Amino acid sequence: MKCEKCGADIQQGARQCLTCGHMITPVKRNMKSRAVLALIVVIMLVAGAIALFLFSKGKSYTYDQDYIYVLKNTYTSDVAKPSNEVTYTFKKEIDKQTNEWKAKYSDDEESWFYFEKETSEGMFSIQTNKEDSNKKYSWDIKYPVKKGATWETKTANYQSTLEVISTNETITTPAGTFENVIKIKIDQDNFDSGNPDETLYCYYAPSVGFVKAEADDWTTELIERKKK
Repeated sequence: MKCEKCGADIQQGARQCLTCGHMITPVKRNMKSRAVLALIVVIMLVAGAIALFLFSKGKSYTYDQDYIYVLKNTYTSDVAKPSNEVTYTFKKEIDKQTNEWKAKYSDDEESWFYFEKETSEGMFSIQTNKEDSNKKYSWDIKYPVKKGATWETKTANYQSTLEVISTNETITTPAGTFENVIKIKIDQDNFDSGNPDETLYCYYAPSVGFVKAEADDWTTELIERKKK
């Protein structure tokens, strides 16, 4: 680097020429270099966002819109109810977080509606005989999924305390074998005096959704999952 006044050699970064005393004007950073650096930062941020999106989608525990789900409810108490089946068919997307499903029971002519909502806090759901997605949801799974995590949820019918018991269960139902299933213990206090309090366990498979639930006197399990 040379002094712009006398031409003498000066050190890089010097503020003054030692030969003539001329003050050195700092060289401005190349604007093109700044633009390249900014572009690299943007690319890294976008790549990170895409990776996070793909990861979260891979770990989703909601039902897959491209499939029809058939569940079977089996009752084993002394005063046993007859077993029945319920078929869930995707109906529409309410918004980016919420899906609506049609639920049809084999022993009930009435139409039911099942709503699933997935946010950064977890997976929520509600089933109702009215097509209304604004009712109080049950907080089914807390994100991020972690063994030992606990939380509480309250609806119009019950209040529950939930805990993740395991995150690597292998569950087999008539619909197939599912790995890396999360097992959730639910201590449920029912507000309706006709329904006693109970402890149940629910199982969710990644990219599949709910596959099984069991209590002392009943079991619900996925018996069929078929492509539309």
